[in-house]
Amino acid sequence: MLARGGVATPELTRLLQRIFFEAHVAQRRLIEDRQLDEAALGLEAPEALAKIRAEAAKMPFEPLNGRAEMGHYVEVTKEGEHKGRRGVITADDKSDNPYKITFANGTVSGWLKPNELRSSGLVGEVAALQRAMDASAPAVRAECETRLSVALHEVLRTVRECVLVDALPLLSLWQSEPLQLQSSHLSFQEYFAAIALCEEGTELSGTPPWQWPAWWANAVKLGAEIPGDRFGRGLLRAAGVTGDTLDLSQQLGGDRPTVRRVLATVVANASELRTLNLSQNKLDAEDARALAPALMKTTAVMTTLDLGGNNIGVEGANAIAEALKVNAVLTKLWLNNNNIGPEGAIAIAEALKVNAVLTELSLWDNHIGPEGAIAIAEALKVNAVLTSVDLRVNDIGDDGAKAIAEALKVNAVLTGLDLDDNNIGIEGAKAIAEALKVNAVLTTLRLDGNEIGAEGAKAIAEALKVNAVLTELKLSRNNIGPEGAIAIAEALKVNAVLTKLELGYNSIGDDGAKAIAEALKVNAVLTELNLWGNNIGDDGAKAIAEVLKVNAVLTKLNLKYNGMGDAGKKALQDAVRGRSGFELEL
Repeated sequence: MLARGGVATPELTRLLQRIFFEAHVAQRRLIEDRQLDEAALGLEAPEALAKIRAEAAKMPFEPLNGRAEMGHYVEVTKEGEHKGRRGVITADDKSDNPYKITFANGTVSGWLKPNELRSSGLVGEVAALQRAMDASAPAVRAECETRLSVALHEVLRTVRECVLVDALPLLSLWQSEPLQLQSSHLSFQEYFAAIALCEEGTELSGTPPWQWPAWWANAVKLGAEIPGDRFGRGLLRAAGVTGDTLDLSQQLGGDRPTVRRVLATVVANASELRTLNLSQNKLDAEDARALAPALMKTTAVMTTLDLGGNNIGVEGANAIAEALKVNAVLTKLWLNNNNIGPEGAIAIAEALKVNAVLTELSLWDNHIGPEGAIAIAEALKVNAVLTSVDLRVNDIGDDGAKAIAEALKVNAVLTGLDLDDNNIGIEGAKAIAEALKVNAVLTTLRLDGNEIGAEGAKAIAEALKVNAVLTELKLSRNNIGPEGAIAIAEALKVNAVLTKLELGYNSIGDDGAKAIAEALKVNAVLTELNLWGNNIGDDGAKAIAEVLKVNAVLTKLNLKYNGMGDAGKKALQDAVRGRSGFELEL
């Protein structure tokens, strides 16, 4: 099939395969003569081809007669952080300051004037690189002359001669001078491009797979059907990804169905990938549904997946939850800020009842409400592996907090819990406090911004007197006042495990600061204390300064935004002068 009237040698097969690949990367069916040289050089001297392409990518653009338009590949000329960077015009409001540029890593420039950029006049990076490679054809030919083996030289000559006499069924002659050819059928090109991606040494130029246009759709489909993990690994290798981590935060682009298939293939079959970050990519429910089956495959080896800051919604959460029921490797999952709501949280909770591997879960800012929190709590009663849960900014209220508290009374594995900004109030704080009296594993608890007040603080304080495991507690922005601070201080006098405490923005005043200072005279474990924004004046500052002269355990103290005068600041600075490693923030 490859050669009419002759035997297709391995060298010929490899070269034809690479020719089709180069054509597909150029996003054209028409194949230029210089692409034959590039294909051959890529086989035997890929580093030489990569160097030429890198130089071509930096070539100055030809002058453009006319206005830069949407989609044009441009270079920023304005002085500043983006000067010299190249990207695509993705916003043009036709004003005097009309353009915004999106760069390859997903970052976007500020508004730019026409004289603050230089346009290639071409749509997209691929077209600009191909024009630059046209100009680099002599350099590629020269490298071929010196670097190619005799055998590959001969195969390259054979291809050119056979095309002219229609002796290669897969290639058709378009014109003889200058030589141009094309695949006999686009599906041939797509298939061999997919095969080439499976081979060691294949390198992509221009657009990475996670930004591919629909042009690549069939090639990806064909590649995904290749048995084993060759195609998934090949995609990453060809894109220059090394190691076991791929960070694609804010970097997805191109044709979404094509990119979905790329991601699903990578997740299911890239045997070296352990961590994938897909946060802030505007992923929706359909994207989540495409990823979920890949997570279910036994070939999946990824342990960390970040889907935060997208919009997968309820349906997307349902799909991910189904995957969690059978996935046996994923240990860390971030689904924060995805608008999954109570229904999505319930689905995730059901999965947690049977999942035996996930240890860290982030669901913050998902509007799960009390109903979602209650479902998660029920799961925590039976889940035996989850060690860290982040539920902040979910408006779970006191009912949600009470449910979580009941779970903490029986859960024997959870060590970290974040309930910041959930409006749990006094009753919620009291419930959590009761749980802390019997819980024997939780080491980190975050309750910032929950309006627990002095009464809630008193309840937490009573729990701290008997709790023997909690080492980090955050209670900032809770309006506990001097009364609440005094209660916490009394607990610090007897607590023997808490090492980090945050009480910022609680209006504890001088009286609260003095109570804390008294506690620090006897406390022998607290190493970090945050009291920023508490209306602590010179009297409170001086009380703390006095205790710093005798307390040798505290190593970090934050007293910023307290409005104390020079006398209070000086007292504090004098108290810690000479203490190596002590961090004092004023």
